[in-house]
Amino acid sequence: MQDHGKHFLMGLVGTVEGRLGWADDETRKLVPDIENIVAEANWLESVEFDTIHYVMRFGAETDSKIYCRINRKYQELEVASQVSMQDLHGVFLDREKLRLFLCAELYRVLQYLEKKYKLPSLPVLQSFLG
Repeated sequence: MQDHGKHFLMGLVGTVEGRLGWADDETRKLVPDIENIVAEANWLESVEFDTIHYVMRFGAETDSKIYCRINRKYQELEVASQVSMQDLHGVFLDREKLRLFLCAELYRVLQYLEKKYKLPSLPVLQSFLG
């Protein structure tokens, strides 16, 4: 495990021009909770990585594909997904709508990882993010 000792890291990036509004603030509030859920459940115990490093991209359009790559050097699963910057702009000044928007994508990504890597189900995720 990296020196940071985290099992879940998340960042945001715009790939097109546009403002992220309060998205970074809301993400900073979500990440510790997701980290706790993943750590307490030993979610990554049966896989060859001990950290998920997720980047939510904001681009010209939403892309349904989720990109994954295992970085063996750091034992990290590098994950990225892309949602539309325009969709973000529809909610980025309303904190509650923004949180729901971010949670929906985060939930989609974590569900995908659960299936792809045969990770144990985390029912608490649905109540927290769903």
